Amino acid sequence: MANDGPIIRLCGADDAAGLAEMYRLDRNEIEAAEPSRLPAFFETEGQLERITRVWPEHRTLGYVAVEDERILGLFLLEDVTDVSATVGYYVRSDRRRRGVATAGLGALVEVATGLSYLVILTAFGTDLVARAVLRP
Repeated sequence: MANDGPIIRLCGADDAAGLAEMYRLDRNEIEAAEPSRLPAFFETEGQLERITRVWPEHRTLGYVAVEDERILGLFLLEDVTDVSATVGYYVRSDRRRRGVATAGLGALVEVATGLSYLVILTAFGTDLVARAVLRP
């Protein structure tokens, strides 16, 4: 059976260890870009709190890209309101430029399309992949 790329699925509490592993692999890069990141962000317990407490408080839906039982990326619909959501994502550095972001963002668009009340998706910054996938 051919590998058609990562599976995109809903992220749950059982994914906390996999997310922590993904972020630890890129810790130097993340800390250089975001020096205020707390050490707990790179640990399983910190990711578990993020999934179980922070995301619900901020009306966030998380999805992971998984291949060979390893998390390759996290894709978020953040601050979901009656009409809009902000898109956020992270792909581990050794899997970038291999279609993971395109697959994950495409799946988010499908999810958002299925939410009858959600009509606006926003991607900030100069992220060309997100802008290309989200373009009407």
